[in-house]
Amino acid sequence: MLRAICAVQAGIFLAGCSGSDALRPPAASQASVVYDEARSRLVVFGGQSTAGLSGETWTWDGTKWTLAARSGPPARTGSAAVYDSGRARIVLFGGDSGTARLSDTWEWDGSAWTQMATAGPDPRSFHRLAYDRRRSRTVLFGGSSGGSTFPAATWEWNGSQWSQSSAAGPSGRFLQAMAYDESLQRTVLFGGFDGANTLVDTWEWDGIAWQQSAAGPAARDHVNMTYDPARQALVLYGAGETWQRSARVWSRTQGQGPTAPTAELTYDAVGASPLLYEITPGGALQLWGWNGSTWSRRD
Repeated sequence: MLRAICAVQAGIFLAGCSGSDALRPPAASQASVVYDEARSRLVVFGGQSTAGLSGETWTWDGTKWTLAARSGPPARTGSAAVYDSGRARIVLFGGDSGTARLSDTWEWDGSAWTQMATAGPDPRSFHRLAYDRRRSRTVLFGGSSGGSTFPAATWEWNGSQWSQSSAAGPSGRFLQAMAYDESLQRTVLFGGFDGANTLVDTWEWDGIAWQQSAAGPAARDHVNMTYDPARQALVLYGAGETWQRSARVWSRTQGQGPTAPTAELTYDAVGASPLLYEITPGGALQLWGWNGSTWSRRD
C-alpha cells in the first residue's frame, strides 16, 4: 500500500510534493538499511511496521523517497544486508518471515533483486553482515536460529558461494554490532545477546582468525555500527548512546539527536557521514547524519 498525502506516479512523488509530506516508506523497524555507493541511494528493505511485515524495497536519494520494488525477497524482519563495493551489489541474507527463519541469499543491482545461492548458512535472523574490502568477501556471523540456538560459525560469501570457516572466536549470539574497519583492515564485532546474557566483548576478524580486543561500551544488544572513513573510526549506536572506536580505543560521545533505543546505521558516501535510520518511540521514521560530534536531521 502506498503511503502518500499527495499524488504519486510510478512510485515517485510528483512535482509540488515535498520530501516530508509525500511518499514515504512504512515506519518499519528491524529493516535492512544499506547505502548503495554506485547509485548514491539509501536502500531500505523489509522490516516490521504497524501494517505488518514488509517486502518492499525503498530508496532515498537525499531528497525524496522512491518505492523501487515490490518483488524480490519475501516479506521479513531481522534480515542482514551489506554493500559489496567490489561488485556494486547489495547482499542480503536470511531473516524471519513470521512463521520461519530464512536462509536465502539475494542481491540488489539498483533495479531488481536476484536470488543467489540456496546452500550456505543455516536459517537465522538478527545476524550481521560486514563487507571486507581488502579481501572482497561478505562476512556473516551470529543470529538466532530459533529457541536457544545461536550459531557461532563464521561464514563468507564471495559473490557466488558461501564458505564456512573452522576458526574459533566469539560465542554464539544475535543482535550484535559488526562492521569492517578500513583503517585496521579487520571486521569488528561488539556485544549482542546469547540467550542468557547481554555481552560486552569486542572481537576482530582478519579473514583467518578472530582475536579478542579491549572492551568498550557496557554490555548491550540491539546495536549497530558503521565505519566513518572521514574520521577513520567506527561509529556505534545502541541503548540511546553513540560511541566511536578509533585505533582500537572506544570513546563515548555526547551527541544528541536520535531518541530510539536502537537504530540501523550505514555510511552515506555522498553526504560523507554515517547515516542513522530510526523509528522513534512515537512511530515516526527519521534519518540522521553524524559529523563526528553531533547528529542532525537529514530528511
